[in-house]
Amino acid sequence: MKKTVVMVLLLFLSTSLILPQSNNFSYKPEKPGQGELITISYIPVEALFTNTSNLIAVALPFGKFVDNKIEIPMTLEENKWIANVTIPDSTLGIFLFFSDGENRDLNNGNGYIVHLYGKDGNYIPGTFAGLATAYSSWISIIDLDPDQEKAFQLFEKEFAINPNAKRDFLNYYLSSIFNIDKEYGKTRILEELSEINLQENLTEDTYSLLINWYDRLKESGISAKLKKIVNEKYPNGQYAQMQKFMTFRQIKELDQKVQAAEEYFNVYPNGYYTTNIGYDLIRSYTQAEKFIDANNFLTSKFTNATASNYNSLAWAMSQKDDNLELALDIAQKGIEVGRAQLKNQSQPKPPYYSENEWLKSGKVSLAMVLDTYGIIATKLGKKESALTAFEEAVTLSDKSEPELNENYSASLIENGNFRKAIFNLEEFISSGHSTAKMKELLKEAFVRINITDEGFDKYYSKFEEAAKKKIMAKLEKEIINEPAPQFSLIDLEGKEISLSDFKGKSVIVDFWATWCGPCLASFPGMKTAVEKFENSGQAKFLFVNTWENVENKKQNAADFIVKNKYPFQVLMDEKNEVIASYKVSGIPTKFIIDKNGNVRFKSVGFNGNADEMVYEIGLMLEMIQ
Repeated sequence: MKKTVVMVLLLFLSTSLILPQSNNFSYKPEKPGQGELITISYIPVEALFTNTSNLIAVALPFGKFVDNKIEIPMTLEENKWIANVTIPDSTLGIFLFFSDGENRDLNNGNGYIVHLYGKDGNYIPGTFAGLATAYSSWISIIDLDPDQEKAFQLFEKEFAINPNAKRDFLNYYLSSIFNIDKEYGKTRILEELSEINLQENLTEDTYSLLINWYDRLKESGISAKLKKIVNEKYPNGQYAQMQKFMTFRQIKELDQKVQAAEEYFNVYPNGYYTTNIGYDLIRSYTQAEKFIDANNFLTSKFTNATASNYNSLAWAMSQKDDNLELALDIAQKGIEVGRAQLKNQSQPKPPYYSENEWLKSGKVSLAMVLDTYGIIATKLGKKESALTAFEEAVTLSDKSEPELNENYSASLIENGNFRKAIFNLEEFISSGHSTAKMKELLKEAFVRINITDEGFDKYYSKFEEAAKKKIMAKLEKEIINEPAPQFSLIDLEGKEISLSDFKGKSVIVDFWATWCGPCLASFPGMKTAVEKFENSGQAKFLFVNTWENVENKKQNAADFIVKNKYPFQVLMDEKNEVIASYKVSGIPTKFIIDKNGNVRFKSVGFNGNADEMVYEIGLMLEMIQ
């Protein structure tokens, strides 16, 4: 986009209408203020909700960030669903959507918005800028892609009404400018930064903002001067600590990492990055298989350990069959920590979690360490203890975690509880919360009860069909039909590959990076998918490597693929332009593109169930033929 085009865009955005509300949504009073009770009225969209008995309004009150996510049950009154929300005193506005627990109405990605007003009847300062930060950044927490143009529009409206708000929201405002047009945006941003740099009595936060942007814009000379100033003014401040933390993160050798961590702890005993360094150190010990050292640090030196920290260590030891009695003790300690954290809610709740979601997260965390305990106990021959742990894990996770369900089912069979195993396996498979191995487990229990496997296939097919219908119903609500952004990229062999090369064929584009844990966790399953669907001619898979922070990105990706022997065609998005054109906010993200070049499905993240992922890919391909 050229400078003249941007200037026209800026003029258009600053004069266009702002996010008109839907006719099925309203609220009272007409001009709500901070601390007031508002009543929300909503008429459900029939295409989204088949059952409104569990309808809730999900409110995300916002300032510069989300204040505290709230879930409000709705009641039916005169053909409208009603919810009452008390606006927190610190809030600048409320972003709303509606849900029945499975489906959501997000108002076509805009959300339902409540802006706030002052006692003078005018918009409260910051209400549009607060919403702008949502569209530029945190909206991804509800699986929506950031919209920088919409964010810029809102920022411009805010600053026209309230020029003094710019400094409070400057970082996000600059990001929206930069993401709309990097070339012209750089000039505009440097002008903004120069104005601030000339001011007196800058705070540490302001220095950090300036340094971050000058580094980002490759203005290293100015950045170096500012770094010297901030380090002299705030030698023990957050910026100085951040530099030490970043240095720590870059250390590869474990001994040096331990030394750097101890130095940080000694200088900053209650530092900003103490917990982050602790988590990193436990992970580093575990990856190096220094399990005793990891346990010593975890139990005697790290005061912020969670159930997940204990679980990760115990799990790693169980996979190596290393000192299983100690691993069982570590898992037991994790269970105790998990129970205490769940009971006391001792871990601070992130604002983008509701109370129910945070409680569920704690339950799942405890369920995971119980599952690990069960696996280790099974290896040690403690079958009854294992079964007790597995059963509690499945209950805590609400029977929604396939691997936990599988382990519980296997333990039931091992303990001779065949009928109970059959009862649970039927439910797990029918609900779609199953793994491929569960068919074998069900068959084993079936044979133990019936002596023969005669009639098993017919018996099993009804549960498999129920699962398919459930998943198909979910996918039917997710299907879209939008033109796929075209691209041409170089693969690892130096050949230019274009999306248009595969017109007439279904294509799956998978955005990934070598540092992305969920991406790498999904790859064994994606290997199965490639072998199943590409080798049979049903689809073409393109793995787009992006968002890397290494010098030789191509060599980095090639080394990873060769080391792991993945049969993937990898394309290099070295400038991160293709992922930007697809408006991706997190990876892994997969796009399923039909034979006509239209995106039909978008799949974000990886839930840990490779069997389910492969099965869903197959169904999606089936649906777009």
